[in-house]
Amino acid sequence: MKKCTLILIALLLLLGSCAPFGKKGQGHQAITANKVHLLNGSYAIKGLKSEGVPLNSYYANEHFYRNFKRDASMMDTLKWDSVGLAYFTLNIIDQQTLSVSFYKGREEIRTQTLRYKLKDGDGFIYLKHKNVHIKGLPHIAGSIDIKKVRIGLNADNNLMINDTYYRTWVFMVLFGASSRGAFLLEYPRISQQ
Repeated sequence: MKKCTLILIALLLLLGSCAPFGKKGQGHQAITANKVHLLNGSYAIKGLKSEGVPLNSYYANEHFYRNFKRDASMMDTLKWDSVGLAYFTLNIIDQQTLSVSFYKGREEIRTQTLRYKLKDGDGFIYLKHKNVHIKGLPHIAGSIDIKKVRIGLNADNNLMINDTYYRTWVFMVLFGASSRGAFLLEYPRISQQ
């Protein structure tokens, strides 16, 4: 039993430092419980700038959507004839829930309700979704996928999405490929609600 406890503690320490956000969120407005309503508004589906990922290597809307839902069947369902006609809205429902709606022209394509947590000190809200996905037996014969997302506003009132991930797989204690990364995407505000 003592050996099992030590293994669990070692595993938690190993995973505790996975997928850190780092310092890429500097220069933003601090979102507090009294200011969380400032996130309400409409935003362009295409990002302004991206740290770590060239904008021309993916559709910004697909990357944005993956931030909110990792179900592979939902990632590629939003297709745009013209990105200029597409936008999304954020609406803070209460102190733990927000709504994200996607539009093409005036037609609503999809709406999602997500839970979030406001952490003291850093001025971002953190999406509460399944951050850790485990397949098989981690570090024996399986994989671990950790993904974290936080959102906030920059000094220009544009939406900032800070996304970080860590993935690894192991078979019989032989480590396979692993990857980690962090992205900061900014989406221009179209209107405020």
